[in-house]
Amino acid sequence: MRGVTLHPSAKAVPSGVDLYREAADVVAAHALQASNLPSDFRARWQPAGDATPGEARRAIKDLLKALGDGHSFLMDPDRLVSARSREQATFEPARFKLLGNDVGYVEVPGFRGSDPVLKRRYSTSVAQALHAGSRAGVRAWVVDLRGNTGGNMWPMLAGLEPLLRDQSIGWFQHRDGTRRAWHVEAADGAGTLPDLARMPVAVLTSGRTASAGEAVVVAFRGRPHTRSFGAPTAGLATGNTGYRLQDGTMLYLTTTSFVDRLQIVHGGPIQPDERAGFLTTANASEAKAVRWLEAQITVP
Repeated sequence: MRGVTLHPSAKAVPSGVDLYREAADVVAAHALQASNLPSDFRARWQPAGDATPGEARRAIKDLLKALGDGHSFLMDPDRLVSARSREQATFEPARFKLLGNDVGYVEVPGFRGSDPVLKRRYSTSVAQALHAGSRAGVRAWVVDLRGNTGGNMWPMLAGLEPLLRDQSIGWFQHRDGTRRAWHVEAADGAGTLPDLARMPVAVLTSGRTASAGEAVVVAFRGRPHTRSFGAPTAGLATGNTGYRLQDGTMLYLTTTSFVDRLQIVHGGPIQPDERAGFLTTANASEAKAVRWLEAQITVP
């Protein structure tokens, strides 16, 4: 998940050992699952005294693997340089269609990166899908997260804001139990939509729904007139914080769990209310969702 706070270092370029020690200090101070590490973790994976930064990064990756959260990762300076072009290449907007006369469908794909222009384009595409449904007289929604592999949760939630308006949708919980509430600003155009917070919603999930995609799942957990369909999610319902190490390497460290409005703390796979369509391409979960939504719509 993105939307994190970066913590830069002003120190000179370090040796490999210094780089490893810096990362180990960050892990010890902030990692959600630091208690999983052995007591000798600092020495166990520390590289040799003449280690290069590349060797140090390999040692840090071993340390992160030992945390067992499955979500923490390292990005070296070369990969950071090319990150923006990858964001442009992988950008995918939301997609809308009608499922019958009364049910709208919005596919909310993953979104990676922090480029403000791309964030705006993405969140606006979600809002535009909701606009299209409103113009068509939609009375219920399918929110498809089956292909949402994560990235930055905030543009996703910004586009879906009309469905979540004026609701407490979730929190980040740190390892000491403290929490930070999620606050969502509506995407461009979303603020002009009517309040859709009472409209029935079916959320579709799969094993590919991960990280920021799971944050969206959590945001809808406990929402009135809402039910989820599909397969359990990937099990990365945790938040990462970015720490910039002295050589420019980014350490994305899992520091928080997600908490839904029912006060349930997540971290592993999120189970759907109804299992169906274990393949992301299957239509079984979509069909079940539509049948449930049609039963929720009040006939005037």
